Amino acid sequence: MPRRLPSRSSPPNRHSTTPPPPPPPSRSSSPNRRSTTPPPSPASMPQRQTIRRTIFGSIDQPPQSWLEMGLSGHSMEFTFQMSNNQDITLDIQDPMFMAQIITEGMRFGQEAFDNRMNFPAGTELPFYHPEQHEVTNNPIQIPISVNTHDAPPSQQSQIEVDTTTLPSMELQQGIRPKMYLLNSMKSFIVEEEYIRKYILMCPVRLSKCTMDIRVITNPNSKKFGVFLVPTLLPVQIDEDDEEPPKMSLMIWNCRGSEQSDFRTSYRSMLNYHRPTMVLLLETHMTHHQHLADDFSFTDIANVPAIGGCGGMALVWKKDSVVVDGLAMNDEEIHCTIKMQ
Repeated sequence: MPRRLPSRSSPPNRHSTTPPPPPPPSRSSSPNRRSTTPPPSPASMPQRQTIRRTIFGSIDQPPQSWLEMGLSGHSMEFTFQMSNNQDITLDIQDPMFMAQIITEGMRFGQEAFDNRMNFPAGTELPFYHPEQHEVTNNPIQIPISVNTHDAPPSQQSQIEVDTTTLPSMELQQGIRPKMYLLNSMKSFIVEEEYIRKYILMCPVRLSKCTMDIRVITNPNSKKFGVFLVPTLLPVQIDEDDEEPPKMSLMIWNCRGSEQSDFRTSYRSMLNYHRPTMVLLLETHMTHHQHLADDFSFTDIANVPAIGGCGGMALVWKKDSVVVDGLAMNDEEIHCTIKMQ
């Protein structure tokens, strides 16, 4: 008896491996190929505006220091990205301005490093708010963004808050002298309107030191620059690194040595610190010999004040130091100090 063939309308064999034909694409799901409308463009971003400023140096003013001479023909470029979609580029080609930036940066970095070495481990450096008077009076303003964070609970429990009202920063720096160890190059920029006192402790290994004191003038204010470059003897292996200081140098921007309370303060500082050499700035005097004779110093080098402003006096004891290569003019004292 012949077999009956399956009808076309019957379901396919479940064991068949041939896949069913794909369904025809739906007209509604297919893209419109005949449309001429361009695709939507992304939102256009506003372009940043670049503002460039150049600070040129004065052709009539020659270099006043070796640093300004070395920076002649060079420039510094700073770019500030502002929040109002602007980029400000500052091109500095003034050697005097560049020398001031470098000198201030070296001083700030050295002071921060010296102060950091005296802090206990894990202590954060203090930051002042930009609106405080102590920060707005800085000669060079640099915008700094600081991400503050809370200390761990273990450190918070060890911190004691002192609510005692402190005097202003200028008053503190005028009352308390800053202490430094003369074991590397030191530079100080002293403004004439602030009283500053510095005590430099000289290590035993100090052989000699080059000192340069000069007047730094700019349109805003008058300053004194003091640069010290020490020469140290090599360290022996069996010697202790924490050796006691051999002697000390004192720098004081006294702002008038003719005042009635100057002699009292000067005598008190000499009796307490017993410096071998003292540099007095802004003395406002033309004759300085009594600053050596009346306070047991043997030698003096001085620059008289002009019109009641300025004036420098360097006094020392010749039995402890020898001063060689002394050179002076109306705005500078340069010498080499050799230890006895």
